[in-house]
Amino acid sequence: MENENGAAVLVKSKMTYVPSAYFGENLKRLVRSSFKSDILFSPSFEPDDKGKPYYVVPYGKYTKFRQLPDIKGVLLVDPRDATIKRYTLKNLPSFIDQAIPSTVAEEWNLWYGENVHGFWNKLFSQDDVKKPTVWANSDEVNGVFDNRLHLNWFTDFTRPKSGSGAMVGGYSLLNTRTGRMTYYNDANGLLNGKSAMNVAEKTFKQNKYQAGIPNLYTVYSQPTWVVPLMDANDVLREIMLVNARNESVYSAETNKRALFDNYKYALATKLGDDSTVPSHISKVKTLAGVVTQVYQYQDDQSRQTISEFMIKGSKKIFEVSSEDNPYTVFIKEATLFRLSISIQRKRCHR
Repeated sequence: MENENGAAVLVKSKMTYVPSAYFGENLKRLVRSSFKSDILFSPSFEPDDKGKPYYVVPYGKYTKFRQLPDIKGVLLVDPRDATIKRYTLKNLPSFIDQAIPSTVAEEWNLWYGENVHGFWNKLFSQDDVKKPTVWANSDEVNGVFDNRLHLNWFTDFTRPKSGSGAMVGGYSLLNTRTGRMTYYNDANGLLNGKSAMNVAEKTFKQNKYQAGIPNLYTVYSQPTWVVPLMDANDVLREIMLVNARNESVYSAETNKRALFDNYKYALATKLGDDSTVPSHISKVKTLAGVVTQVYQYQDDQSRQTISEFMIKGSKKIFEVSSEDNPYTVFIKEATLFRLSISIQRKRCHR
């Protein structure tokens, strides 16, 4: 969720043909009855932009001597009236995010890591052979959105049976719509995701928090693992930033602003090489307009009122705390508002 305090919206829709149904109403049985010769893979549930539910069932074949699944397209199933439409990967409806299942992405990553220099290398010299990092109690890939809001399956790689906490080679992103896999090989020696989870859990050993699957980002020009931490009831308690070059450089907070401020300080004081100095280089812009939408909630940690609002003519969502401006608790729709915003031009300088 973009806002963990946001309320869920209930969408009512009749669904007859689903994976958990029996006999002729079972989703797989329904699809198989119409497409008897296709190899079918794991379905995913995807509502369209208006909230209408659909099931996406990938189909394809096996290649590389039947070792590797090859997705050719999807069968789009309407769970209400059993209508099925076939699409290739090149003409998918825009609302479909996942045409490549996570299980298929795992097999592709595993095959690539083992056969990076060919079949015989895998059996004998094993130069550069690697495997995807095995997460704890989870899939070996994690869904992340890139800067164009395209969904990708992410994983990093390590040596087989090495027990090392470092990446070997790098990490991969596999586009969930096109199946295109990109391998980034400039991350050799960085802390791998499993080790980042261990660092986070050890830091909060007394609280017995469990680390969720981390994501690798570039934060202030530094490769950084973003690790969520949950309690025994799976409630999010902390977010931790762990530097992938130096695990002793980290920050952990419940508030995002404090999280990044503390990480800036850790980079400046603990990194040691002075290669990255976070800064506040920015410019101020004044914006005035009529408030069109307002959402307010109280932060459980700071006990401050957080106001999120939009201004007519702008698609941006602004956020301000009552700690910064106590008068924002009185913001209402249709009121004239004038604010000065700081726009970050650089996240760091070298």
